Amino acid sequence: MHKVIFFDRDGIINKFRTDTPVINDKFDFMDGIKSLFQISKTLNYLRIVITNQPDISRHLISQKELYRVNYNFLKYIDDIYICPHSDKENCYCRKPKPGLLEIAAIKWNIDKDKSYFIGDSWKDIKAGELFGCKTILLNTDYNRNEETTPDYNINSLFEMKDIIG
Repeated sequence: MHKVIFFDRDGIINKFRTDTPVINDKFDFMDGIKSLFQISKTLNYLRIVITNQPDISRHLISQKELYRVNYNFLKYIDDIYICPHSDKENCYCRKPKPGLLEIAAIKWNIDKDKSYFIGDSWKDIKAGELFGCKTILLNTDYNRNEETTPDYNINSLFEMKDIIG
C-alpha cells in the first residue's frame, strides 16, 4: 500500500488569488511547496493533487487553459484529480465530498492511515476527514474564521517536514 500526501491546488501549490480563474501567466508557487514536493518524494509519499475547479463549468476557463495552468507543477506530482463542477451541481467529486480521494485510493492502493491531506479551507479538511486520512490546515488570513478541526495546523509549508518526517 502507498502513503500519500494529497494537496489542494489553489492556496497550497499556487498562491491564492481572489481574481479567478487562475491563468498560466498568473501562476505563482507558494513559498516552500517545491521543497515539500522533494521532501515528500524522498520519504516515499505519492503526491496527488485534489482540486475543485468550478470555473470550467462556469465557462470561465477551458479544459485546455486548465491544463496549461496545471502544467506548471505536473513534473512535481504523481497524479491530479479535478472536479470541474460548481456547488449547484451537487456531484460526488466536489470537495468537501471525498469522491476524488476515493477514486485515487482505488488506482493507487492508498494506505489512509499513513496519508495526509493538506489544504487551506474547511472543504479540504472535511474531504480528508470523510476519506479517513490525517488533515493539515495551512493557516491564512482568509481562513482564520473558518470552523474546522484538522489534525494539524501550520503557518508555513516548511512546517510540513516536522509532521511527515
